[in-house]
Amino acid sequence: MTLPLRLRWLCSLSPSFSSTAPPKAWFESQTVEGWRQELIRNFIYLVHSRNPGLAFGIFSDSASAGTRTI
Repeated sequence: MTLPLRLRWLCSLSPSFSSTAPPKAWFESQTVEGWRQELIRNFIYLVHSRNPGLAFGIFSDSASAGTRTI
C-alpha cells in the first residue's frame, strides 16, 4: 500500500517533533528568559531566549495589521 505524499511527510516529521518538544518544554519550565550557561569555555553556550515574531522577529514591530497577522 502506498501512502499519500502528505501522510508520508507527517510520518517522517513526527519522530523529530516528538523527540525535541519535551526537552524544550522542560527547559523553558526550569529556566527564566535570559538564563545562560557556558558549556564549552568561550565556544558553546546554552541560552534561554524567545523569538516572538515571524522570521526572527522581522515583522514583530510592524504597524500593518496584515503583516502582524501573517
